[in-house]
Amino acid sequence: MPSTPSKFKSESETAVADSVGWTAWPAAERPARTAILLLFIAALSVLVGMIGGDVLWAVTGAALLLATLNRWFLPTSYRFDDDAFEAGFPLRRRSIGWKNVRRLVVDPDGGWLSTRRVESRLRAGAGLDLYWGREPDRAMDMLTAAAIAKRDGGVPIEIVDRRPGSRETS
Repeated sequence: MPSTPSKFKSESETAVADSVGWTAWPAAERPARTAILLLFIAALSVLVGMIGGDVLWAVTGAALLLATLNRWFLPTSYRFDDDAFEAGFPLRRRSIGWKNVRRLVVDPDGGWLSTRRVESRLRAGAGLDLYWGREPDRAMDMLTAAAIAKRDGGVPIEIVDRRPGSRETS
């Protein structure tokens, strides 16, 4: 699904009353995991440098790993309004119109908002991977409530809530 132009106001603007959302930054929220990840990246970079026989290989390896893991190391913002859900990734923005959403999976470890009912790793572009941020319960509740409202309004969204004690699977 192609990205659509953003119609959301930036966080720096004061009039954000028509959209709600949250920001997730896994590196800042999980410093112990980030430290382990950085050690792993450093070890792999040193190994690549040793195998390649040049420090340039090590620097290139580290840069590629950091770029690949940009969603961990840089903040991602999520916003939604009555028309669309938008994810502001570090290197790009993607949005999905609510009328195109077919599945929402809510899990304490992360979520998935998709334009397809059937999960498929081969079609990863058909959805958005969600991190919940520092207030995961609030983010999960906001998004689930919005999806239920859209489903009640006629959009055929399947909602799978995998939180303990949740009964929402439809």
